[in-house]
Amino acid sequence: MRIILIISGFISFLLILFYFLIEYSFSSLNIPHKSDKEMISNFLLHEKEFNKLLNMIKHDKGLFRVDDDWTDPKNLNSIGITNTRIEEYRKIFNELAIPRGFSRNIDFLFVEFISTTQGLAVSGSSKSYIWLKDPPNKLVDNIDNYKPENPDSYRVYRHIKENWYLFYEAD
Repeated sequence: MRIILIISGFISFLLILFYFLIEYSFSSLNIPHKSDKEMISNFLLHEKEFNKLLNMIKHDKGLFRVDDDWTDPKNLNSIGITNTRIEEYRKIFNELAIPRGFSRNIDFLFVEFISTTQGLAVSGSSKSYIWLKDPPNKLVDNIDNYKPENPDSYRVYRHIKENWYLFYEAD
């Protein structure tokens, strides 16, 4: 009887621990979205640093993604990038309030600087700064007040200046 109590107590402990680990994991993925006004002010205050970061990314041609704890490619030596360089990126991310780093495509048609996220990669939303080679299709005056036809999945952009935009994506 005593063994059953010990085992059930241990199982209860593991379930509670599992619950808190899951809760912590999901809550750490959710960074509340900042307002357009807040993000544009931050961009204008740090425009020089955003352009410096963009130039770093253009220089590091084989680097497609740097997040707070991972990169693409995973093997940085294969493209001649050092861990020191990645730490430099992450320091700039903190200064510019883009904790989720950047993502770019192979042709440099865009570089996204991820400011805030909600939910999971398969279902959620993100609000970012984005540099685009060409103007986007869906420009809005205010992302915060935008009401999409399909609220489950959409992308919108708000122009900041030159090739710089705010970008909101929900899916």
